Amino acid sequence: MFCVQCGKSVSSERESCDSCGVIITRPKSNPNQTVIDYGTSASFFGAGSTIEAGRILGNRYEIIAPIGSGGMGTIYSARRINIGDLVAVKVLRPDVITDSQSRERFQREAQAAAKLHHPNAVVIHDFGLEPDGVTYIVMELLEGRSLRDALHERKIISPELIAPLLKQACAAIETAHRQGIIHRDIKPDNFMLQETPDGAMHVKLLDFGIAKLLDRTEDKILTLTQTGMVIGTPNYMSPEQCQGEELDARSDIYSLGVVLYEMLTGSQPFSATNPTGIAVKHVTEKPRSLREQNPSISATVEKVVLKALEKKPGDRQQSALQLAQEFEDAVTSNKSSTPLPASYETRELTFNEELSSTSKAPIYATITTLILLSGIALWWIFWRQPEPASTQNPKSSNTKTATTNVTPVTPPEGMIFIDGGEFTMGRNSGDDLDSPAHQVTLKPFFIDRTEVTNFAYKKFIDAKNYPAPPEWKGNAFPEGQAQFPVTDVTWVDANAFAAWQKKRLPTEEEWEFTARGNDQRTYSWGNEFVSGKANVKSNSNPTTTNKIPVGSYKDTASPFGVVDMIGNVWEWTASSLKPYPNGRAIESKGYKNLKVIRGGAWMSEPAQATTTYRRGWPASRNDWGETVSDYSLTGFRCAQDVQ
Repeated sequence: MFCVQCGKSVSSERESCDSCGVIITRPKSNPNQTVIDYGTSASFFGAGSTIEAGRILGNRYEIIAPIGSGGMGTIYSARRINIGDLVAVKVLRPDVITDSQSRERFQREAQAAAKLHHPNAVVIHDFGLEPDGVTYIVMELLEGRSLRDALHERKIISPELIAPLLKQACAAIETAHRQGIIHRDIKPDNFMLQETPDGAMHVKLLDFGIAKLLDRTEDKILTLTQTGMVIGTPNYMSPEQCQGEELDARSDIYSLGVVLYEMLTGSQPFSATNPTGIAVKHVTEKPRSLREQNPSISATVEKVVLKALEKKPGDRQQSALQLAQEFEDAVTSNKSSTPLPASYETRELTFNEELSSTSKAPIYATITTLILLSGIALWWIFWRQPEPASTQNPKSSNTKTATTNVTPVTPPEGMIFIDGGEFTMGRNSGDDLDSPAHQVTLKPFFIDRTEVTNFAYKKFIDAKNYPAPPEWKGNAFPEGQAQFPVTDVTWVDANAFAAWQKKRLPTEEEWEFTARGNDQRTYSWGNEFVSGKANVKSNSNPTTTNKIPVGSYKDTASPFGVVDMIGNVWEWTASSLKPYPNGRAIESKGYKNLKVIRGGAWMSEPAQATTTYRRGWPASRNDWGETVSDYSLTGFRCAQDVQ
């Protein structure tokens, strides 16, 4: 028989695939039916598991044909009716759709993936639940080949080729870890390789179908996957994962170590005739020396990999960033003088050629590609290499010197770490206040993931006996609007709240960089306005009536995962309104002390709700002159310096 995951031949006596580690069983009701057990659910490749071609999901996505399968669903190519382009749609399988917990986990995967935006992660466009129970997630459709395919063809990969691929993967993983996401199923099948126009290899990370996402509330940490549930692919699981223990980021470090071991030697550190045997070896046995199997590996490279494979999490590298840096240092400082066997040398010379010449097929990006996303911040700080072009816009390139022994930055609760650096602010084709485009350099900072809510602001006024917004009745916000962004607050009010939280308002430079990233996008999701992605006026929503709860539009997330940057309410910044360098002069028109507001509000036209559009607004109610003050559309979010 053949493994339904990787396609390699599997003995009928074995319970797992030697190549990819997927558990293989056969239901008693149908011994000829193959089942893949990914831990989260049983995924049957039998009758009733497909959706017919031509079906329309969410009134927007026309199903074309199935193209692959993942841990919880089948992936289809589909056409976006309103746009006309092709996307990948992942649909939860019928055998698990009746399970409310699996359905909730599936939707949570989509929410998690939507929070993570990174050049090395698959883009999540949309998700939904049909009236008949069909649950789906819409992703970008990719071309490329998996690392598993590359290993099948060439057996081993040299450290020199691995280092840049590992750096990209670890950048993504680091970002996910900083947002409370443990991938839990890192393996070659979940690394997709794409060739960039300049011939380099770009890594895309897939299949977050069993990732662990921590949803933080005020006093609780909720997790769908509870301690004691063993989830993952046995060949790549950490010792603590094999034993059903609580996991942290260091479990993914171990799995990365297994992948590195396989790339360098052509074999996995442990094998057995069944998953239990493999799990026992992960817990009890030391892996065989890499250099015994591939003498060309240097002692320093071997040391880095074996450190990642330590049984105790505290003995491993403590972050993905540290693993990538140690591996790169080992490669550059200690190249082996022992030649590769002739067969390996031949493969080495043709590796890039093989990757380039192999016919490319669409790869799904299975849902919670919440996978290994991370390091968008620290990667740029410490490696700052030119990034591959994104699917929408080319990114500007920056360079910084690598630094070793970096202490990971942990954002305060509810905030996201934003890497500093140089970016292009403003644009020449926008409003007159938006131009001209010019270069700005920022230090790293933290910023609130969402706007400040009525609920949070109520805590402030109660603690400080501060006056409530005039639109409130007494000291109570409108009923049912606890999670709405607070409005009717002045710049002075916003600063007072920020100071109470030991934070500050973001500068408009920080706000714009957070909203658009380094690729000069017009909206937080791309260059074109798309109805339904933000609470603003549009053809599909011409009469917006009011603000809505924060985080209602997941697709508004910026490249760093910050939401609500476009529409809903205008946001105060710390900056005074002044012209850009070589820009036109600004007339005050009788108003005083104008501070910059950004992002547009629910009554704004799309042209006013961009990442670059800027307007001045009086800082206090005393700065309006003879005009009646109006702060009904202004809210804010906070920032904080990185110490």
